[in-house]
Amino acid sequence: MTDIAIAYWHMFQKKGDKLIVLLGRHRKAEIKKVVRSYLSTIIGIFIVGFMWVFTQIHITSMGYTISLLQNKVHQLENFQRMLLVDISSLRSPDRIDNMARQMGLTIPDEVKIVCLPQPQYLVENKPINLFKFGINFFKLNKAEAWSKRRVE
Repeated sequence: MTDIAIAYWHMFQKKGDKLIVLLGRHRKAEIKKVVRSYLSTIIGIFIVGFMWVFTQIHITSMGYTISLLQNKVHQLENFQRMLLVDISSLRSPDRIDNMARQMGLTIPDEVKIVCLPQPQYLVENKPINLFKFGINFFKLNKAEAWSKRRVE
């Protein structure tokens, strides 16, 4: 065995001052450096491996989510097509005509147009007096409206 291997063997077999005496201070510092470098390498590999596994899991879950959303989009597109077909069938003039005839509706022979005069408050663009509208609505004059209002 080499000197470093023997030093490692003694380091793990004996503790404390005996190790310093057997290996010497110079050898102990070298061994600590080597052990630290191995430990840091192992920890680094573990961290990199953990990050790789985590990203692979994340990528897989995102791919699964994307495929679910794509399926949902296809379902919604098919549903939209079905609705468009329903709309076109419901809007067909033949269907509307048949339903009107079943309900007893007919096309009128004559068309009569009745023109109503436009109310004055709409023509003048003045604000509407709601109190005045209420009195006219109930066919009361102002004196009757005020007297009934005070009595209540």
